[in-house]
Amino acid sequence: MFNKLNPDPKDEPRALSLEPILAALTHPDQQVRHDAVKALGQTKDPRALEALINALKKGDADMRATAARVLGDFPNPGTSPQWLPMLKSPDPFIRATMARTLGKWGDKNCVQALVGCLTDSEGEVRKVVAKALSRLGERHWMPIILGVPNDFVQLGRFKDPRLLEALVREANSSSPQKRALVAEGLAFYNEALALDAVGKALQDKNPLVRKAVVLGVGKANQKGVAEKLLYLLDDEDENVRTAAMQTLDKLDKSQTG
Repeated sequence: MFNKLNPDPKDEPRALSLEPILAALTHPDQQVRHDAVKALGQTKDPRALEALINALKKGDADMRATAARVLGDFPNPGTSPQWLPMLKSPDPFIRATMARTLGKWGDKNCVQALVGCLTDSEGEVRKVVAKALSRLGERHWMPIILGVPNDFVQLGRFKDPRLLEALVREANSSSPQKRALVAEGLAFYNEALALDAVGKALQDKNPLVRKAVVLGVGKANQKGVAEKLLYLLDDEDENVRTAAMQTLDKLDKSQTG
């Protein structure tokens, strides 16, 4: 509770002393720890930010949730780039919290890093990233990112060059579904890097991936990999062979039509 940390609840937030708050973060009483995290957000001391990050990373569930809320309301410290590595944390809660925080801090120097996070493996994280970018002036992402697997196709359709390298990395995902969807999105790009990734996806060991990518090439009307489609006319999987024939026919018609 607040008066356990500061004997005078009428004190202005800036008058809070940081030392007792930091000590309260390890108090055995969960409510005291919770109040300590909230109180951190009322200070102006840069050390409070470090303590909030630590609570987010190592605190109990209640402390983590409170730290996540408080961080977004903490004044922009002017050192946003130093927090960018947290966008790559293995913990999706930390990734989402940092994206939300950077958006609320309003630092446009973080836009490129956040754009790269639109390919996050977690749909909810992608939605938070899109909202953060909206706060930074890039409002077009929110209608595209719905937190569903098809997000990767929609990102490709948008053909933003800032996303290309991130999408190419995701084309190597361990998930067959994600590999297929990312490659389908990449088929909308005309850059060599994207087409190389699509070509590799057409040789994927999973026939369902090969078929999905073949059909995606047709949807994108991507003639840049037509030669690779010819090899799939002899694919061991009948469904892949049929899809390749249909897509090649579609590309041929679009060229002569």
